[in-house]
Amino acid sequence: MTQPKRVLCVGMCVLNVVHICQEYPPKDGRTRLSEGYWQRSGNASNNCTVLRILGSECEFFGILSRAPAFQFLIDDFKERGIVIDSCPRVDIYQPYSSILSCRPTNTFTIIHTDMGFPILRFHHFKQYVKLENYKWIHFEGRNPWETKPMINMIRRFNENLKSNRGKDDDVKAITISVELAKPTQDLLPLAIRADVLFVGREFALHIGWKTPKQTIFCLRELLTTLQLREEKDDNELDLCFRSPHIICPWADTGVDVLTANYEYFHIPSSPPIHIIDTLGSGDTFVGSIIHALSHMKYSVQEAVEFANRLAIYKMQYRGLDCIKDYLTQQEEEED
Repeated sequence: MTQPKRVLCVGMCVLNVVHICQEYPPKDGRTRLSEGYWQRSGNASNNCTVLRILGSECEFFGILSRAPAFQFLIDDFKERGIVIDSCPRVDIYQPYSSILSCRPTNTFTIIHTDMGFPILRFHHFKQYVKLENYKWIHFEGRNPWETKPMINMIRRFNENLKSNRGKDDDVKAITISVELAKPTQDLLPLAIRADVLFVGREFALHIGWKTPKQTIFCLRELLTTLQLREEKDDNELDLCFRSPHIICPWADTGVDVLTANYEYFHIPSSPPIHIIDTLGSGDTFVGSIIHALSHMKYSVQEAVEFANRLAIYKMQYRGLDCIKDYLTQQEEEED
């Protein structure tokens, strides 16, 4: 039997060391923690966790450390059934974060450490990624000068599929999604090459957009302009003219969406009853939409509604394993 095609998530893996306290420690003082734990994190890494819990076959592609201190990350990937066989390995310590979470106020402080960890480069992608294994490739928007040729490589693969496909072949092109989360305009060259765009609030505010509705319509107009103006090599002129689905979650107001067919809809916010942990809620949203579109064959609106409900549910529990309980509840309600 042929192996089912997987979802590939490209980006970072980070170790989170989470400290739960009842109050922030005073200056030069001590505070006893009520709870603490380690957690594999990073946007693309979390996306894989969500996808795997939901039932998608998935793979993480990013640089991983061989250092024994970070074996926990490797073990967690393997225990969850997330493929990491193609990841380049280095001896440098993996980036890690210390997170101090104050339970009574539901606030947290993140101290991030990155001791010069190498970035993922195009030559890694070209060497290790076999495109025929995937149905969807998601990029955590970063390092656009390296990521742009990765997406162009997929686009060329898709174009070759079309030209070589026979009438009876049922070969599907790879769907490309990109997350615009970091506050930098440098990511826009990635956006004009995507099929699905996830636009974060921080990115939108950095550009100058004040609402999710303004964001999706202004971004669509901007992408059209960039597609015409961006300097491109002759061999990529046919790869960059896309009308992506643009999805913009905005915590206070909900989610605004502009589909590739220029259909607009808004999913209102439904705040959780009691917020326990917001870490990973955005990654839950993104991973759930990818699963719903690639595996469940939902429409864009159905996928966003599903992901919105699941992200809200996740915030009421610590970690991502609560997704299993959500699925169980849904099955019981259907029965």
